[in-house]
Formats: sequence, C-alpha cells, structure tokens
Amino acid sequence: MRFWLLTFFVSLLPIQYTCAQDWEWVQTAGSEDQVNVGSAVCTDVRGNIYVTGFIHRPVRFQEEVNSGRTFHLSSNIKRDDHMFIARYNSAGRLMWVNYATGRYAEGKAICTDSYGNVYVTGRFSERTMFSSTDGNNSRMEGSSPGMMFIAKYDAGGRLKWVVKGGTPHGQNSGEAISVSNDRVYVAGYSEIEAGEAVVYRSSDYSKRIFHPVAGQIQDYTTVGSIVAYDLNGRFKQATFLGSATSKVHFHDLKVNKRHMFVSATVRGAYHGYDIHLDGNNFQPEGLVLQFDVGGRYSWHSRISARFSPSSQPRLALSGHRLGVGFACIGGASLYDSRKHSKVLKASSPQERFINVSLMDHKGNFLWHAPSPVPEGGTGTHDLDFDRSGNLYLTGHISEDTWLGNHKVSTKGFQQPSNPEEGSWWDKNLFIAKINSRGEYLWAESSSGNRYEISYGLALDPSRNVFVTGYFNGGQQVSFGQARVREFGQINIFLAKLNPAFRKTDRRNRPALARLNRNSSQADGPRLPHASYAESAYDSPNKGELAMGREVIKQQQITVKGTEIDVYLWDNNRIDGDVVSLYLNDECVLKSYQLRSHTKHVHLSLPEGVENQLMIYADNVGMITPNTTAVTIYDGHTTQRVHLLSDYQRSESLTIMVGKNGAR
Repeated sequence: MRFWLLTFFVSLLPIQYTCAQDWEWVQTAGSEDQVNVGSAVCTDVRGNIYVTGFIHRPVRFQEEVNSGRTFHLSSNIKRDDHMFIARYNSAGRLMWVNYATGRYAEGKAICTDSYGNVYVTGRFSERTMFSSTDGNNSRMEGSSPGMMFIAKYDAGGRLKWVVKGGTPHGQNSGEAISVSNDRVYVAGYSEIEAGEAVVYRSSDYSKRIFHPVAGQIQDYTTVGSIVAYDLNGRFKQATFLGSATSKVHFHDLKVNKRHMFVSATVRGAYHGYDIHLDGNNFQPEGLVLQFDVGGRYSWHSRISARFSPSSQPRLALSGHRLGVGFACIGGASLYDSRKHSKVLKASSPQERFINVSLMDHKGNFLWHAPSPVPEGGTGTHDLDFDRSGNLYLTGHISEDTWLGNHKVSTKGFQQPSNPEEGSWWDKNLFIAKINSRGEYLWAESSSGNRYEISYGLALDPSRNVFVTGYFNGGQQVSFGQARVREFGQINIFLAKLNPAFRKTDRRNRPALARLNRNSSQADGPRLPHASYAESAYDSPNKGELAMGREVIKQQQITVKGTEIDVYLWDNNRIDGDVVSLYLNDECVLKSYQLRSHTKHVHLSLPEGVENQLMIYADNVGMITPNTTAVTIYDGHTTQRVHLLSDYQRSESLTIMVGKNGAR
C-alpha cells in the first residue's frame, strides 16, 4: 500500500525523497464486531489533538503509537451509540477519554478555546450520563428521537458543564461548533410539530422558549438554528431559519469577532430575509449565509446542485475570506450575494464534481476550483485554512481522480452490483492542499482494499494535518509506513500528516477546467506560482522564514573540520519537548523528544558556506518555549549553545568551516 503525494509542479520530473515519512503516525480505536466512527477533530494552541464521534461498547483505544497497549472502555449499560471525546498529545499518545452513555449519543463537532478548554456538540436521546475524569459525572434527561447537547471539558478531561436544547418529539442535533468573543456558538437543526416550542436549558437550570415558525405546520417542519452560550454555560441568544413550508438544516458554522457564517440546505419553499426559494422536498438548495454576532442577517449566496450524500457545503474561515467545499452529481450553479451566477458544467448527468470556492466577506466569489470525479461514491467532508491562506480539503473518492494537476489513486476498487451513490462502492480518503489562487498544490489518497473515509480535518500551529474518520478492519488499510492497529469491523482512526516532508511525484496531466471570477471559460493547466511564504514552508530554507516561522540566527561559530558531532538535550525542565533538527535544507533528526541525556548526530559540513543548524519545535511540551542545549565537537574543541523554538520562531546556529578545515 502506498500513498502518492503530489506537488504542484506540472513539468515531468523524477521522484524525490525527503528524510521522513509523510504519515508520521496513526492511532486507532474499535471493537470486534461493531461500528465506531471519528466524526470531528480539532487542536489547541499547545498542539494537543481532540477527537469526537461515536462508539459501541466494549471498545479499546490504542494508547501509544507503535505500542500494543490499549485502554479498554467498558460499561454495564448495554445501549447503542455512545458519544466519546479523546485527547492525544502531539506525539499521538492517548491522554484521556470521556464518553456519554445513552441511546444514540453522538459527538458531531468539537473545538477549543484560548484557555485550553474543549467543547463538543451533537445529539443524545433518553437518559444519558456524561463522564468526567474526576468522577463528577452528569446525567441528562433526553427525549426520543434526540436532543442537542453542548458539553465543556477542561484540558484535563474534567466536565465543567453540559446543557441541552430542542423539541420534545422531534430530532434535534448540534452539527457545528465555534468559540469567539468568549461565547460558544452551535449550529444545527430542530424538528418541530404543530404547537411545539424549542427550549434551551442553561447550566444555571434556567430555560428559554422559542416559537421560530410562523403559520400552520401541516405535519412537521425543520428549522436551522444557531445558539450562543457564554463560557459558563448560560444561554445568550438564538437565531433561526425556517418556515412551515420548508425543511432547513444547518451543517457548518464559522465565527469571528463580528460575523457568523453558516452553510445550510433547504428543501421546499422558503421566503424570508431576501431569500426566495421555490424548491421541492426532494432536491435541496444549498446556502451560505452571513449574520452578525447578534444574529442579524447580512447576506446569502446560493448553490443549486444535486449534492452527494453526506457532502453538504462545508466552510473554512481565514480573516475576511471564506472557503466553501462540496461534492455534487452533475453540474452546479452558484449565485453570489449580488446574484451573479457561475455555472459548473458536467459532461453527463451522472458525472461527479468536487468543488472548492473562495468568497470574500461580502459574499462575492473570488474563484472556483472544480474537479470532475469518475462515477462512484465521492464526498467532501471538511476543510481548513493554514496561516498562509492555503486550504486543506478532505473527503473520499472511489476511483482514480485528478484534483487539479495531481492524480490521487485508489487500489482494490470494486464496483457494486447496483451502481448508485449510496451503494457500497469502495471508498478511499483523500487530502488536498489548495493555494490562495485556487490551484491545487498536492493531493493524496489512501489505498485500502475496502474503504477508509475521513470526516474531520484540523491543522495544529505547526501546520501538521490531522484527519479522523473510520476504516474497515482486516482489509489491508495503510497510512504510508505508519503502523496501523486494527481492532475489528469498523475502526476509528486519527492520523497525522506532516506536509513539510514529502515524497513528490511530479507529472503532467490532461487539461482540466478551472474557473475564476473574471472568466466563464475553462482554462487549461498552468504552472502555479507559489508565494514566498508558501515556498518557505514547503521547502525550508535559510533566511527569514522556514516552514512559516521566523528564523533567528542566534550566533556564529567556526569549526576546524568538515566532520562534526552534535549532541543535544533538554536544557530546562523535562516536559515532553519534541524537536526536529535541520542542517541547511535537510532534516537530520526528525521529531525527537528531548531528554536529560544527550542525543548524538554526526554531520558532514560543506566548506565555504554559512551552514545553518536550526531547531524546529514539533511541539512545546508543557512549558513554552522549547529550550535545547547543543554541543558541537569538531575533533579538537567543544562549543556549546542554547537554542529556543516555539510555534512562531526557530533559532539557528551558523557554523563556518575554517580554512584548511578538511581532515
């Protein structure tokens, strides 16, 4: 099994190898004969990773990468789905797991705040217990078929509060969550029958009652909702979108200091704000909407398409720009906030598309990046920005696919007897990176023999990429050379990809349509031109930036020979610092955890140049910054320096070889 990692160069060049694996590690959890799924993933400022989803009991979590040890999560309660939330450190070690034991309890979305707390939302039904690492568990009374919940945990896994909301007889769920302005915002939906109200509870046991639908409800209707709580679990506000003649679901939510952005699908007729949809109950319309943080409507854009199952529009937010990703069957028509349209044409009604678009803060499309996909299952599930404005997209495909100029390959493809989108096509996950101009820089896929699907994607401060989802056990799944522990039928995975270290396959591809805002014509492939920040990240160089961080030249030393021995160790408290060591453009020590004893690396230096020995922080341990003591021995003298590194900067040592240095 191999993962082909593709760069953005179009010219045909030989394969190049770097010093480290692309997939650094993968953690798994599962049970012998049940379905277990990772739904969402997020990171915090310290590089820890949090995953949520649902499990069946009993279930085992792999504790450490490449370790046979597991954490056995068991309970005497024999129910169906159970929400879980798990924390891992940057090295992939399981720190703690909490869960909600009830009927049909699922974690749908997760996020962190700047204080190190983590928030999770989803749904539950009937009586459910939310666990806490300190034993102060909390029980919530639910209702069938399901209530929305929001739970807050601190970094140690202690449950701080949990609240619920929804209608008593309908399905209610939180689908997306975001923290901003010291408030936690949740987007989701509620099913409402005639005469019912939507009720939201607070941590102080108060409640708020809403009747969001005007007019007579014939059977039931569904409204999209955005609710806001303060960080202590007290209800603050609610925003609704829906009517008696429509069914509205909110799917994704992003919030900054001034605005809320939400993606939605609408079935049926809806007329409200300046939105006018005369649709039907079989083909939903897609919407991207902006509200201010007080809940006042600003604008909307519309996506008219036949969305692939489980591939509704997803969002990513960076500054004043909004990324939108979706997968559809056949063509699509996109209308921005000014009602200007763009058509993505399909060669046949069954042709699939994966599309990524960029919008400004006024709802205008800046570009579209559509990629045709062969017949079979396809979907886009999550996307995120890095600090340079690049977009990362994840989802699944069923056949070999071109994304931009980059081919993502599958293996062991098996077509079902009934070739419909919802059938059991083989599915392999993909991850792609797109620059700020809409050009794919690289793309890759898994190559399992059955199916692996990624539902959640997140980046840490070092721009490592984490994906979670599920894979089929016993089907030769592989994440490059990273070891995979299988537990049974359907397993959860959390995988780490470091895109700074890549094996690249540079090749040509056939012409592929690309649309931008200023042209309705298809453009052929062209050689992308990366910005300086992008080049510095993908190929670390000496200078002001390396992998997106400032490089500070700490001092200069001169050695008497071209062969040197380098010894490094943690100069301060042993707190789990993990660093990588670079000599010029080459990684010479990858992801080493600093200890009190020394680590030895032998290096050969070129003469006549300023050799840069740089420390790069993969994480910052418990105390920031990383403090690395480095001793250089050239066969004659020993010289010692201290180098600091964190998520914003990396210190380097300049090493010159003196005259007649070769020995």
